[in-house]
Amino acid sequence: MGKGYCDQSIFILNILEIINQSCSRAYVIDSYDVCHGRLGHVNYSYVMKLRRLGLINMYDKQSNKYDICVKSKITKKACHSIERLTKLLGLIHTDLPYLKQTMFRGGKNYFVILVEDYSRNTKVYLIKHKVGAFMCF
Repeated sequence: MGKGYCDQSIFILNILEIINQSCSRAYVIDSYDVCHGRLGHVNYSYVMKLRRLGLINMYDKQSNKYDICVKSKITKKACHSIERLTKLLGLIHTDLPYLKQTMFRGGKNYFVILVEDYSRNTKVYLIKHKVGAFMCF
């Protein structure tokens, strides 16, 4: 094997030492936290199973609790059931989003969404200015 050092997250190896020993392979042993993050924050038992199968090289147990892992284990509270209206055009839900991320919008900067509560009938209109929203309604 050869010797090396880490410089700004890059491992620098002494090539002459590796050539003289005829080394054909090398690998890096990571910590549990690195493996856990690279695998998409999977649970501890899954990481240990991959280690037992020899698919990952790891040297220590879990040391950090990632904020995203803690938040993902929090259960959501149940939503209250909503009573839908029993007559047509009794309630209309609407939204007026801005098309800031869309490249091909043909000069239209906004779109109006109208959803009728009873029938769930939905209409979408593309408009240039916000003032045109009332005419869509």
